[in-house]
Amino acid sequence: MSEEIATPVTGVESTPVESIPEPAGAASMLSTPTEAQPPPLDLATVPEWAAEFSPELREMVASKKYGDPESLAQAYMHASKKLGKNPESLLELPADWSDAEAAGKVWNQLGRPASAAEYAIEFGDSEQAQSVGTRLSAKAWELGLTQDQWQGVVNEFTSTGVEINDTMGEQAQQEAAQKSAAEMAEVKQLWGENFDANLQRGRSAIRALGLDDSDIQAIEAQRGTKGVLEWAFNLSRMVGEHAVDTGDGQQAVFHDGESALAEYKRMVSDPKVVQARNSGDVAVTRKIDQLIEVISGAGLRIS
Repeated sequence: MSEEIATPVTGVESTPVESIPEPAGAASMLSTPTEAQPPPLDLATVPEWAAEFSPELREMVASKKYGDPESLAQAYMHASKKLGKNPESLLELPADWSDAEAAGKVWNQLGRPASAAEYAIEFGDSEQAQSVGTRLSAKAWELGLTQDQWQGVVNEFTSTGVEINDTMGEQAQQEAAQKSAAEMAEVKQLWGENFDANLQRGRSAIRALGLDDSDIQAIEAQRGTKGVLEWAFNLSRMVGEHAVDTGDGQQAVFHDGESALAEYKRMVSDPKVVQARNSGDVAVTRKIDQLIEVISGAGLRIS
């Protein structure tokens, strides 16, 4: 079997392997093209009049091609007019607001006082109010508030607090009224048909002691409606009631001011009692005198 010898093809130039470009893959297609870097600035182009400037300013003069100081000044003037204000008054916002020093420069430019102690805010005269005000003002200063801003916050807080207190006060009054009505109903059930009489005896005892409404309200605030009613009734046993001889050897009857007055009027309207007193009946006279003493002690008038 004879071997076939490959005959080279003539007229076709062969391409070297190293010159064949590799196929572009996805990575090369998706990669970010490398940006061309500008050539370094030739500082030799900086004019002599800017030779003593800082490197940053020399680079700016060279890149902007300011030919003389007048050109630089005119550029500054044009920039000021375009901005509408002095560039020095513009705020330079910090890259990191947690940097207290950098943020503080902004707050100071915006009108923050030099220190928290320079806020002119009234917090009250008490030591506690002053302490709270000092602490809150320190936080307001840290947050960069101006005098007017901090005053506005305090005013709003105060007015809101008043509204909350008013609302809570109305709610407390409603709850107190409901509780008082419930306790009054409980006492009525306990005293039954004697409620009005016991209530009157309590009034007489309070009147005998010279207590006014504010005193009773203070006691009720501590004891509640039920407590003050029971207290007044028990008080009547000590200051509003007295032992009055019946004159017939029976156990003494207790009278408060109202019941003593009623008994006195009954006795002096009874002809037999009047006749007995006029004739010098010791028992009748003693009883009438005791009734008068009770009536006077309760602050009541006979006529």
